[in-house]
Amino acid sequence: LISLAAGCNVSGYAAGAPACLTPESADPAGRRTDPSARLMGLLNVRWLLRPEPPTDAGWQPVAGYEGLYENTAFLPRAFVVGEVRQVSSDEVLDQLRIIDPARTALLSDSLPITLDDPGTSGLANVFYHNPQSIEITVNRQSPGLLVISQSWTPGWQARLDGSSVPVYRVDHALLGVYLPEGSHRVLLDYNPRSWRWGWPVSVLTLLGTAVVNFLPRRKRE
Repeated sequence: LISLAAGCNVSGYAAGAPACLTPESADPAGRRTDPSARLMGLLNVRWLLRPEPPTDAGWQPVAGYEGLYENTAFLPRAFVVGEVRQVSSDEVLDQLRIIDPARTALLSDSLPITLDDPGTSGLANVFYHNPQSIEITVNRQSPGLLVISQSWTPGWQARLDGSSVPVYRVDHALLGVYLPEGSHRVLLDYNPRSWRWGWPVSVLTLLGTAVVNFLPRRKRE
């Protein structure tokens, strides 16, 4: 998704604007990228520093700062879309090239109901955010899908008004939570299984090591 948003059309492991951060970056063709304002906005990118003007009209030059551009398609950390299209995982990136991510989201999973009204898209309030915990409040007149510009990975858990709800993988790489109409409070926490099992095992191992090292010393005394 980062490569698509940055307009990096060469193979590799990462992308940036204006240069693709890959072994091919020594090739002048690899340095000519075309960042998408829509997709960079979806990834919560508001500013672009670039020696040459981008071709996408969504980037507007900032007066008084040479080479600095503001993204007019910038999206906040959390927002709600009124339309959701269910597509296969293989089709998501191709569909992202043509949709407006501020109004339409792409999922491979199905939602409890069909959402097909992009005109009901709106904003959400991020009350608290850090890398492992997000609290969001939303007031909706109709159902929608809450999209959070946070990297999706197994281990994210969500509670809607105190009840556990599914976390969806949205637009290939972001988090999503289905919202019925009304006022809601959403809590998201990153709590992967590896952490739930890993820290007790680590503590027990540490205690066992301490006991093993302590007992011989007591016997010698």
